[in-house]
Order: sequence, then C-alpha cells, then structure tokens
Amino acid sequence: MGESKDPATAFLNSILPGAGGPQDAITAGENAAIERVTETAKAPKLTGVSVQEMSNRIAEGLKEYSWFVTGQVDSSLFADDFKFSDPSITTDSLPEYARGVSRFFSQDDDGARMEVISVYPRNQSAIEVCWYLEGRVNIPGRPRIKPYIITTTYRLNEEGLINYQEDEFSIPGWDIALSILFPWIGAPAALRPSDCFANSNAKIQNRAENFNASTSEIKETPSLFSRVSESIGTFFPSLINGVTGTNSGFSEKELIRIWSSELKSLLLNNTLDAQMMSPSRLQSRIRSLVYSLSSVPTKIDVRDLDGIWRVVWTEGILPWQAFGPKEEDRAYQAFRVSDGKLLNAVASGPVNLVAGGQFELINRGSKNSLRTPTAVLADVNGARLRGWNREFDIPINGQGEFEILHLEEDLRIFRSQGSGGITVQVRAEIFPTENTTFIPALGEKWL
Repeated sequence: MGESKDPATAFLNSILPGAGGPQDAITAGENAAIERVTETAKAPKLTGVSVQEMSNRIAEGLKEYSWFVTGQVDSSLFADDFKFSDPSITTDSLPEYARGVSRFFSQDDDGARMEVISVYPRNQSAIEVCWYLEGRVNIPGRPRIKPYIITTTYRLNEEGLINYQEDEFSIPGWDIALSILFPWIGAPAALRPSDCFANSNAKIQNRAENFNASTSEIKETPSLFSRVSESIGTFFPSLINGVTGTNSGFSEKELIRIWSSELKSLLLNNTLDAQMMSPSRLQSRIRSLVYSLSSVPTKIDVRDLDGIWRVVWTEGILPWQAFGPKEEDRAYQAFRVSDGKLLNAVASGPVNLVAGGQFELINRGSKNSLRTPTAVLADVNGARLRGWNREFDIPINGQGEFEILHLEEDLRIFRSQGSGGITVQVRAEIFPTENTTFIPALGEKWL
C-alpha cells in the first residue's frame, strides 16, 4: 500500500495477502475497487464546478461507496497526478491508493467500516472530511483495528479536481499499527460518533440551554467543558472516561475537532444530513455545537483573526442588525492584527455600510499565551453609507467590547459584551460568488 513511513507499518504491509510476489492475491474487494476506478475514469472529469458542489459530490460518494475503506473512488473527481499521504503511508496514483485501501481493510460484512462526521470546504482550494474508522484488517488472524478519528484534507488544483489527499490521525500512526497486534498498547479507542452523539443530543441541548451568556460565567467557571461532558456521560460514561484518560473515548481535542467540523458542515449546509433536517432541528443542533465549543477554554493564535470573515449565524441582539435585519443581508468583519485595524461591513440589497477603526486584545490570562475567552476592545471612528450611486459619511464614534469564545483557522465565535449576542463567522472566501469589493482594504484611506 504505497511507501511505508515507519517500521511498524512496513511490517504490516509485508504480511498483507500476497504482498511481495508476482502471484499477489486479488481479492473481490480489490477487484471491485479497481473496477470502479476504471469505470469512473471513462466519465468526463468534474472540472469547473464550485468547491461547494465538489464538497457535496464527495459527501454523496462517501455515503454510498465508503471509499476510504473500500477503495471504490470516483475517478471523475480526481486529477491524473493525484497523490496521497498520511502519517504512515504515501502513494503516487489513484489506482495505487484504491488497491492499497481495498487490500488493507477487510471487505466482508464483518470488515472495516467508516462513518462520516462532516464534509465542508475550508477555502476555495481545500475540502476537509472528518470521519471515524473501525473494523478488521487483512493480516493473519484478521484482527480489529483500534477505532479512531481521521481528518482528511483534499487539495484542489486550478481545475477544481482533487490532486492531493492528506490524512491526519487522532492517535499516532505507530500506535494504530502496533495496536493491531497488541490491542492494549497506546491511547484509548474512540467511540462511534453516531452512538455517542445521536442519543446524547437531548442532554447536550439541555446543557446548551443552561449556558449563561455572561462574561463572568466563563471566566469564573473554567470547567464548563466538564459540565457539558458530564451531560454526555450520563448516557455514555466511557466517553468521558476517555476524555480524562481513564478509559476509552474521545479526548478533549478530538471532541473539539468533531464539534467544529460538524458545526461548519451544518452552517454551510454541505451534507445530505444537514439538508434533510427540519429548520428547527438544524438550528437546535447548531446552537448546541456553538455553546459546546464556546464552553471549552482553548489556546488561540491571534494571527487567525486576519482577513475578511463572513457572519453565518447569530443569536441575541447585535448592533449591526439594525441596519441589515433581513435573512438575505450579509455581514462581514475584517481584522489586521499587525496594526490593530478593524472594519465592519453590512450589505443589504443595493446599500452597504462600512465602519472602521481600531481594536485591541485585552489579555486577561497568561502573558505568554492567549486562551479563550479573550476580550477585545473595539474603537470605531467613522462609517460610510453607499447606495444608488451615492455615498454619505456618517459620524459614528464609540467603543465596544466583545469576547473571542472560539478561534481557529476558518471558524470563530464572538460574544458581545453588552448585549450577550453571539456571532459565528467563517472566512468570506468560502463564498466566491458574493461581491465583497465594497469592503475597502485595511489601512486604505476611505473616510
């Protein structure tokens, strides 16, 4: 299965069925994988589509063919120069990847299985898939692989085709390889997401509804994560045991990654599950995930604030909503950390409003690192209203404070200090068809 990166994986590859000789055993699963790769290669390549449509096609294909464990990939989505890499293996072609996957994982009814947690575009050239893996592998004795979570990043070329796949494991590759033969070694196994979360949604929602959107609650109660986890643990104690390292389950980092991936997927409506949810159920689930992520103090890299961000979900009263209250209106925010520049922008039909100023991070924690929640002081010193080929300067001045409740490369959650309103934002580049040219460059003289 490609080139091994460590001795443990090389050993496992050496004992796969027929590996190492001209009379390699060709299993039914391998035949099925190569047949699908060959058949779909006859179809036209899916070029020129949006990253959203590519994301949907990936989600549909994984749901029907589970190609991460079967190898039955759709060649029409992949570039001819496709390459794959994970912490243990590298491959240089799609057929090699498909053959290796189908040979490594057992394809019978009691074989390997996967469960997609989320699929969403990180930007215009990358799609992320978060998924769960468990089952048997094709080495003597057909042992079970330790269940774990994988984050797959698909890189897209200029034509919009997948030309690179990189997998990141929730546990080290050597741990996975050795635990096939020695199950007691290494980190605890992950629990199946559908088991852990489907039956615990009600408890998570109850905890979410009790989330107090006040600055003091989060600052004075750093263990809100434990309280959210406790509600899940009412149904699944082993999940929480895994978080604390005493048994099997998800670590805190894994839970944050799962919550974040699912939230982004639901917000962008990129999965079939999201599209099939009723509006009330969808909003309930989004709210639960927002509150759960907001409850976990985490380290942040302030450089992730840079760039133009798009508001995709709100709750409570927010000042800009007085200008753009309709569902189709769009709100943006832009930061530049190097010199503390800030812009807020709202587009409502043919009219847009841009307000600018400065911001300052208020580090109330360690001097060496920032952790959520982190307070931000914003000082707006002017605004401009444009519409119907006219523009007006508006003398808006004032200060306001908000908190960063969660921040990562492509997702952030803010809370207004005054009203308690919550805003969820993703990077604006995820919406390529939206016109953001009305937002001036940071530092540009626009007033």
